[in-house]
Amino acid sequence: MTYSVRRADLNRDRSLLLETLDKHLGVQNGAARFDWLYLQGVYGEARAFLLDDEAQGAVAGVAALFPRQFRDNGNTLSGCVFGDFCLAPASRSLGPGLQLQRACLEELANGSLEAAYDFPSAGMQAIYRRLGHTPQAEMVRLARPLRVDRIVREHVSFAPLSAALAGIGNRVLQGKDVLARKTSKLSASMYDGEIGEEFADLANGLSAGPGLCVYRTAAYLRWRFCQHPCRRYRFITCRRGERLVAYLVFSAEADQIRIADICGEVDAASMAALVSAAVKVGRTFKSEALSVSLLKEHPWTESLKDLGFYERESRPVLLWATNRGASEKQWFLTDGDRES
Repeated sequence: MTYSVRRADLNRDRSLLLETLDKHLGVQNGAARFDWLYLQGVYGEARAFLLDDEAQGAVAGVAALFPRQFRDNGNTLSGCVFGDFCLAPASRSLGPGLQLQRACLEELANGSLEAAYDFPSAGMQAIYRRLGHTPQAEMVRLARPLRVDRIVREHVSFAPLSAALAGIGNRVLQGKDVLARKTSKLSASMYDGEIGEEFADLANGLSAGPGLCVYRTAAYLRWRFCQHPCRRYRFITCRRGERLVAYLVFSAEADQIRIADICGEVDAASMAALVSAAVKVGRTFKSEALSVSLLKEHPWTESLKDLGFYERESRPVLLWATNRGASEKQWFLTDGDRES
């Protein structure tokens, strides 16, 4: 079989892209998501590639780069996150995948992008290995249990006993909430206001520090979280008096509160304040757990463990940065830094 890769025109090839993503990736709310993710990003339009099966006269795959800006020691870098890689079942041999992803990586080689990252699936890891790229870091999911009802039901089938044991376990966990509170001059609470200048000021103040991270401007936060077409995100802000010190972004999904982002002047006190407020929200939603993903070697990982979080599964992360070594200690990524 003969394949060729071409740069997609996001307007002319819109229907082909939507059809392929729906068929082989199963994306939700396809048209709205496409407009938001591919066309409306604050750092520019996506770059998408189509893999054509020339023998069949059909599109056999899609891959994309979603623009990001990064801050590193006060400098702004252009870059991207890779995503939406998918292949038709008949084309899921290594050759077509290599051909498609090689076209994406060439965008890095031509010098127009200075940094990039990817959270590859198992299949993508095989492709990257053949292309000579190996993971430099791990993203680990941390979870803090809030309720034990489901766990107890899985082990105790007698309903009255299960309910009694779950009640005891839940009271123990609630007791730990009280013990985890720290006395400070910080206050953390739900925030429903505009994502405006104080968030921009916070991003600019943090961007002068060491490490490479996505530039969390107010416009980026509004686009990434407030305008998401498929998921509702909420903000918790931590303040010292009236001044914004840090914030946490989360979504309530199924039986858990999923923390998508944490940013700001985060130390033990502000992290404890943010987590305490998130726990309170989780109790209100009767959630089973809080969940957050960070690079495994990031200092906040240990801070979260001190607040009752436990390591769960992890997955590899690939990092690229021109003219510097890209290691997990030089990067800061959260679950909210994924492509969608």
